Amino acid sequence: MTWIFGYGSIIWRPDFPYAERTLAFVANHTRRFWQGSPDHRGTPTSLGRVVTLVPEAGEVCWGFAYRVPPERVDEVMAYLDHRERGGYVRITVPFHRATSVCANPLHNMGPAVESITYIAAPDNEHYLGPDVLPRMVTQIASAEGESGRNADYVINLATHLREMGLEDPHVFTLAQAVREALASASPIVQTKRLEPRDIEEKDKAVHVVSSSAAVSTRA
Repeated sequence: MTWIFGYGSIIWRPDFPYAERTLAFVANHTRRFWQGSPDHRGTPTSLGRVVTLVPEAGEVCWGFAYRVPPERVDEVMAYLDHRERGGYVRITVPFHRATSVCANPLHNMGPAVESITYIAAPDNEHYLGPDVLPRMVTQIASAEGESGRNADYVINLATHLREMGLEDPHVFTLAQAVREALASASPIVQTKRLEPRDIEEKDKAVHVVSSSAAVSTRA
């Protein structure tokens, strides 16, 4: 049985056939905008920022797990290998199913299920790592690639995480700062989707976004 765990754009745009989708989380990992995008949300000379999965004890990364029909596995993996190019590698990671979002999922975990996901390891050529909030915002607000504006990717991810009832201060703080940067640059600039404005207070932003204690790993 083949499961795909998605924690970025696969949450709202899987674009592959699946037989089942379930709310899920990966334990002791978190989501960070630390990978450069030379194609989908940027160019080789103007990298965008996209998410990767980063080890962090005591944290969880929520997303969706998709069960792929056996007869479609080869097709789906070929598609995802191409989609997740530009520095990502395929790994196996255990996820835990959840019927709803809970405050302390690590205290009430069900059985782990093996899945496939894609991460950006620190040794890939497009890895950016953490940075201070203003520089990340400037980079994201100006980057665009074959899949669209980097700002839309950031704000869409924040929107869908909120719709799922999740909290992700790193994503929410960054998305809000990007929205404000776009609004100040041009009053008519709008993104495809907007998340609510009730986010973490701004004085936590730099600490949340630029924390560099964790590093990505290969499986």
